[in-house]
Amino acid sequence: MKRLVATFLMGCSLAAWADEAAHRKLAEELMGLTQTETSVRNWRKRLEGQAQEVIDEAMQGRRPEQLSEAQRQAVRRFTERGGQALEGGLAWSKLKDPLARLYMETFTESETRELVAFYRTPTGQKMLSGLPALAEGVTRVVRGQVDGMRPQLQGISQDFHTEFARAVSEPATDKPFDKRPEKALAKLPSAAKPVCVNARTGRSC
Repeated sequence: MKRLVATFLMGCSLAAWADEAAHRKLAEELMGLTQTETSVRNWRKRLEGQAQEVIDEAMQGRRPEQLSEAQRQAVRRFTERGGQALEGGLAWSKLKDPLARLYMETFTESETRELVAFYRTPTGQKMLSGLPALAEGVTRVVRGQVDGMRPQLQGISQDFHTEFARAVSEPATDKPFDKRPEKALAKLPSAAKPVCVNARTGRSC
């Protein structure tokens, strides 16, 4: 009996491993179709551009030949250290596994297979290539709409500040509500006050 249970559990484990391996293979194919590695390289280029901005700010408009030898060495060391950090932190060999795991956690094996089938098509590839331009176009349209609304929004904001400042300068007219029951009852007309009757004598309290 124990041998049968062990065999069954081993079979389940092998089946689960096979399913995960198939899922992993599909996830890696999807990453290839969606050019995930290219996106990582683009991230690195952006960071390299930011590093160059740091150098340009330090140089304050001077050309490389106008720097001292010590300054040129500082720039060289900064560039080398930054490049080594990016190579170590954003190497595809380090990011491939966690990114594949992320794809597997986000999409089931069936969903991943459907996505792979879609991105294999010319329409899927066109979508990928057209997304950056599409996103830029959406941003341009929305920004243009917001720019057209800016005078109206500024007027609304100015009216609010004017109204709020006027309201602050005026004295408050409403007194805070007194939650103490004895004071609230004291303010009521006598006819509206509740009558207290002694249950033993029948007389008023």
